Amino acid sequence: MAKVSTGGHFFEFLSRRYGVDQINQFYLNNGSRWINPFLLNKSFEETFGSTFDDLFIEFQKSFSAEAQRQILLQDGEEIAFSRSYAGMSAQKDSIQLITTDLINERELHLISKQTGEVLSTARDWLFGTPFIYKGAIHTLGSHMVDTPQGLATVTGLYKKGYEVDPDTMGKIIQDIQDDQVLYFDVNNGFLSENILYENGQPIGVAHSRAIYSPDGTPYFFRQVGKERHLIRRDEAVFSFTGQFAKVTDFIGNDPIIVGNTPGGSGLFLIRNGRSYRMHPADNIIEAKVLSYSDFAATLLVNAVTSEGYQYKKLALSLEELPEQLPHQVIYRFRDIDSPQNLDEILARTPPVDPASLKVKEYSPLSQLRYSQTLPYFVISVEDEPDGSGGTEEKTYFTGGFSTTWNDPLLQNTLA
Repeated sequence: MAKVSTGGHFFEFLSRRYGVDQINQFYLNNGSRWINPFLLNKSFEETFGSTFDDLFIEFQKSFSAEAQRQILLQDGEEIAFSRSYAGMSAQKDSIQLITTDLINERELHLISKQTGEVLSTARDWLFGTPFIYKGAIHTLGSHMVDTPQGLATVTGLYKKGYEVDPDTMGKIIQDIQDDQVLYFDVNNGFLSENILYENGQPIGVAHSRAIYSPDGTPYFFRQVGKERHLIRRDEAVFSFTGQFAKVTDFIGNDPIIVGNTPGGSGLFLIRNGRSYRMHPADNIIEAKVLSYSDFAATLLVNAVTSEGYQYKKLALSLEELPEQLPHQVIYRFRDIDSPQNLDEILARTPPVDPASLKVKEYSPLSQLRYSQTLPYFVISVEDEPDGSGGTEEKTYFTGGFSTTWNDPLLQNTLA
């Protein structure tokens, strides 16, 4: 994800300097190199008049000043560290998280809210948000499962040993409280809007992770044009101008959200319809409440570092918090006033007369199209008789080119 994020900032930098049309021209220029699309420097020189290396150095100089203004989390006691990210979950008495060093087995941690004790176990967990479900620890993820229809990649909750719970197959679990389960249905993934479900019943459109408040009410964010609305089941209780925020936990029934800050993302407390900045750090992406009073709270926070993800126990004062809304990020390459979803786009599009369409049966074989040509080179070593009863090693070199044709729906491939 770091490479994707860096690439996004790099092209945002280019769009400010050269404009969006020139960025789109770069993709057209590079897309025309179907024999060798990796001639990036040629495409950069043609489009921008400079090499990739020169432009990236300029980008680094421009971005480094902004990065140096970022406030990183320094205080707090480190509880765990992970080289990759998975969300946390919370029950009444504990917080669950999972970590990995990308080498050994994943380690699952349970932190007691009452004592702060950390219990850890390294097993063959599927890496993903951990939940306590049906009295056992599961993690959310996708894995190959032998179904009645054959092998398939199935999303759901998995026990150790990659054993999926059949009641969660096809569900992206958001939160669990008692016997209530919030989730998105994978089978509806191609709909223009994400529908949040609770125990099989649709709640409504959601554009963030959803979690339960202590009184069992689902909270989530919904994007309405330029506005980010905090929804309490079916009622908007707070809104601000922006495109990012998620609910991460509660102090009493007051939501804690993660939102944009000028230097990244941070924690905000929503109380009586107002937003308060809880900590100046710009690298906090998630938090769970360990304990709280009227005047202070202790959180378990996840902070992004240059090496990975740091989980820290952080003590905060709740007195005299500065009132502050999440930072509004302006995307120069996007018209925020344009339609925000497919339904709105279709509603603004003139209807098509079916009689004017030229429709014919789809034939994968007749639709085969050139895909790619790749070189290959093989070295093989074989033992062969040497004529005196023994053997000798002989090395063979073979090579050539492989050309592939695919139909658009990838039903057939010819090589």
